[in-house]
Amino acid sequence: IFWLYGVAGCGKSAVAVSISEALHSKGGLAGTFFCKQDEIERHAPCRVVDTLAYCIASVNTVFKDFLIKALDDPEFKRTTALEMRGEILLRRPLAMLSRTLSGSPKRATFVLDALDECEDGDKVAALLVDISKLTPWLSIIVTSRDVPDIRKVFEATKNLVDERNLYDDDAHEDLLAYVRHRIEADKLDCLKGHEIELVKQAEGLFIWLHTVVELVAVSKWGRQEIVDNILERRLS
Repeated sequence: IFWLYGVAGCGKSAVAVSISEALHSKGGLAGTFFCKQDEIERHAPCRVVDTLAYCIASVNTVFKDFLIKALDDPEFKRTTALEMRGEILLRRPLAMLSRTLSGSPKRATFVLDALDECEDGDKVAALLVDISKLTPWLSIIVTSRDVPDIRKVFEATKNLVDERNLYDDDAHEDLLAYVRHRIEADKLDCLKGHEIELVKQAEGLFIWLHTVVELVAVSKWGRQEIVDNILERRLS
């Protein structure tokens, strides 16, 4: 498990998207789940379990057969509890898979973004740790804010979890590259020559820079005035 954490707005989701796209282009992506606190379907922990099971089945046909049998389990049809769902759809089939395989399956990666926006994020984190013990061929990338309940789970299994604070990295060049790309792609000539100042004002927060660029991009009139106000810190 690789845990990428940082303050809100520092670009964790942008990194998750970029990693997912890169892995997909190379055929190494098992799947993704992007949590979102204000959307029921995207913050329910059982949805994470279902998605992860589906994604593993999509890259491993032996697991797929075990999963199909698990779906017919009367116990599964009666329960909506996260722990039992994880047991039936993931732990048991993966345990059977590990006993069945003679070699190591092709490596794959699952990306889970914004775990802190998922209900019972600590329980999901604990399940991911269990899964990683059963699937040395599956890499799991998790992004979230550094919240105590998730940290407690991951710190208890440091031998399985690598972590990195995204906000500690100097993102100046990345942010600068993003602004320059958007200027060319969206023909935002009013931002030319102001790239460095905008990055300085962002203070490492990708979300601030993205919001500013989007505001200018969607504005049909008064772009220069918007830019002037931003540079003078008078944007309300």
